[in-house]
Amino acid sequence: MPPGYGYVIRLNIDTGDKFHVGGGQRTDDPTFKADRKASSIGAKILAAANQFVSLGLKDVGYEYVNIDDCWSSMARDSATKKIVPDPTKFPNGIASLATQIHALGLKIGIYGDAGTATCAGFPGSLGTEALDAATFNDWGIDYLKYASMNSVNGLSAALAAQPRPIQFEICDWGAANVWDWGAKVGHSWRMSGDSSATWSYITSIITTNVAHLSATTFYSHNDMDMMEIGNGALTIAEQRTHFAAWAFLKSPILLGTDLSRLNSTQLAIVKNKELLAFHQDATIGTAAAPFKATSSAPTTSPPEYYSGASSKGTHVLIINTASSTATKTFTLSNVPGLGTSGTWKVHDMWTGTDLSGTYAASASFSVSVAAHDSVAYLLTKALTCLSKYGDELSMHAMADSLSLSATNSSKSAYCRFKYERLFFSKYSVSAPGEAWANDFEQAADVTGQLLTKSLLSILKHRTVEKAVERCEMSIVDGGVAGEDEPSRDNQDELETRLIVRLHCQHGVIKTHRLILLAPTSLMAPGIPEAINESSLTIGPRALKDMIEHFPLARGVKSDPQLIWSFGDAEVELRSLESSLDAKGKAQLATELTISAEEFDVYNIFAPTTIAFHLREFNQQATIAYADSMSLSIDLRFTDPAAPLFMDVEGDSSESLFVISTSQVHGAVTCTPSQKFVAPNAKKRGREETPLELNNKKPMKAVHRIDARTTSMPPSSMPRSASHALPASQGFSNVPHIHRTSNDAMPPPPFVPQHPQKSQKAQQEPLFLPSSSQLSAADEEVLRSTGLGIETMDADELAELLDGEGEEVAFDFASQDPNYQNFLERPLASDQQRPESFELEDDAAEIPPTQNSEDAKMFRALFED
Repeated sequence: MPPGYGYVIRLNIDTGDKFHVGGGQRTDDPTFKADRKASSIGAKILAAANQFVSLGLKDVGYEYVNIDDCWSSMARDSATKKIVPDPTKFPNGIASLATQIHALGLKIGIYGDAGTATCAGFPGSLGTEALDAATFNDWGIDYLKYASMNSVNGLSAALAAQPRPIQFEICDWGAANVWDWGAKVGHSWRMSGDSSATWSYITSIITTNVAHLSATTFYSHNDMDMMEIGNGALTIAEQRTHFAAWAFLKSPILLGTDLSRLNSTQLAIVKNKELLAFHQDATIGTAAAPFKATSSAPTTSPPEYYSGASSKGTHVLIINTASSTATKTFTLSNVPGLGTSGTWKVHDMWTGTDLSGTYAASASFSVSVAAHDSVAYLLTKALTCLSKYGDELSMHAMADSLSLSATNSSKSAYCRFKYERLFFSKYSVSAPGEAWANDFEQAADVTGQLLTKSLLSILKHRTVEKAVERCEMSIVDGGVAGEDEPSRDNQDELETRLIVRLHCQHGVIKTHRLILLAPTSLMAPGIPEAINESSLTIGPRALKDMIEHFPLARGVKSDPQLIWSFGDAEVELRSLESSLDAKGKAQLATELTISAEEFDVYNIFAPTTIAFHLREFNQQATIAYADSMSLSIDLRFTDPAAPLFMDVEGDSSESLFVISTSQVHGAVTCTPSQKFVAPNAKKRGREETPLELNNKKPMKAVHRIDARTTSMPPSSMPRSASHALPASQGFSNVPHIHRTSNDAMPPPPFVPQHPQKSQKAQQEPLFLPSSSQLSAADEEVLRSTGLGIETMDADELAELLDGEGEEVAFDFASQDPNYQNFLERPLASDQQRPESFELEDDAAEIPPTQNSEDAKMFRALFED
């Protein structure tokens, strides 16, 4: 069958059992005989479809309304040989009913048989497969349940030839090992005889399915038969396990009961959004599978512990098959996909709440489970990305978004999380006392700083995960009290405060007040130059798999440098251990060669080599964050000295991570004149502009900027300019030296010329700044020196005065021979030396440090 027809598993209501059609009553119902002969069954089915919508089943994903056996006349049309709907039960025909059901946004299914007659004696499709398939297509049928003890190949081929996609379920009750061949001719297949509302049936069909889980994919499903929720004498605990097992094992879910009989608890079970989200996940189609909970866990039938992956994370289902309450325990590292390291949060899929605290991979998790009941959890990485990047958190609220950012103390790492207005259930930026603002132009921006750990200590407290239903955050300016924020005599009313109000269960409201400081000193990354920017996209798990080949040894002295060499069709990745051996040499640890096809996007401007230290990259938790959000990582870089930009974009949020690269001695970066095009990158014309790429000091991830002049590039700008601010004009962190000799001064390291922004873009505030401007008097003094340093800001000047120059390899062999002779000249005796150092102003005795033939290469006279 065409695989696209079965991409997601069906969620259905079955309007009758195999011997009748009606409003959902089963064969053992007292009204069975009357319903079988009732008039206008079509009206009852339409009423069930309307109830399907009114109960909210459509909203959570259920979409098919299926008609089982006994819907046709006992004989075919004598002239056309077509199968004919019973005119008493369906006075307007099946096509009319299908149209009405489609109008509700639902789909319709029907029953057929591969023999000459159905189980109830109505016409089968043997010998008329092509005619019946075309008839079902003409009626608007979306789904066919096909009972068969004969071959289904004929009808399968006939359905595939129809212009209308029709889901095809093979109902041969598990005969002939249907799970081995069913996917070749259908989308799902029954695994056993008819279901019953008993605990023994539930456990037996789970055991059968577990033995054949490899047959389940996006396009093929083991069918454990219809749900018995609302039928028989099943307890609520057994019904919870019934539904959870069908969801975790990804069996088609058909509600085989009268919907009007379901109470609120039963409706809540079949409408559980989190279990249905796992069942219908559009990223991972495989079912959950049993795992060994602990090294000493006993073997049970069916298994009690299951694990499966979805786009949200790793899920665990635990079933208590015993007839009494029992404590169930598993070790997190035993759960497939979690690994042996990291910290995890546990989320209850039945209640929709997070459990208190976090769990290490080596920890054990225990829970008490009632008899025949089950528990279902989602496990995700416990993340505190902001605290990984810096101690101070900067907040910036605009009319259409809220940004949070942090920078580490060495300015080598930066992160920013931006949440659009739609991310929040309610969001406004307005002056105190005003109504919720809707005018983006008039809304004032709000900016402030506080300690990261102060906010995280509130949001991560164990009581938050257990009891909080809603969180409100507001900022009250100093000297102004909000309408529900009374003045307090014991606090400075000029302080601006961040108010975090937690609305808990039972009407409890918990309020926290944090001092919010004015941001006079903030950080923002520079804009990468688009002309030579390379861009890659890769999934977090794929990137994690690459990084895990380079484990960190214990101890702070071990911090290997990861060196990435991006070529035309492959990437070479190697580690260089920064700790030294007994001979003082760095040890080469590991080398990998990765095909460019492993990347979703591979657009390299020119073959480039970049590097960063593994410890710093791992500590920033970027991969774990993207993995927990199930989002790809976009990497951007320009040259070996520029920072690495990593973007993670969601539906209503976007995150930027920036880390400094480290120096790669001997790295070669080709120029675009080689006309290099990556294999899966779109070819685009480039101007033959030669770039002078010198071996230069790695740049900081961020620069200090003025909070009062900060501006945010509008969202319509291209990504290369959408996350950053230009650094100070001029060449930052580069010492300017006045030369008196005739040797030409080499050009400074290449610094991208930042594109001019429109006035409108400058009016939109951005990240979060830091004032480093010099006074007018100081700037005048710098200009008067004639050293060409008047474009420096205060921080750059301070670095120059502190002697933090460019790191260069000091190699005597590469210097001018005359210069080496000068260094080896005889010195005066120690008695003749002055106690203090004096610089002789006699340049004639000092040979030039540059060759006239190699004027472009600058070599420092002193290393520091």
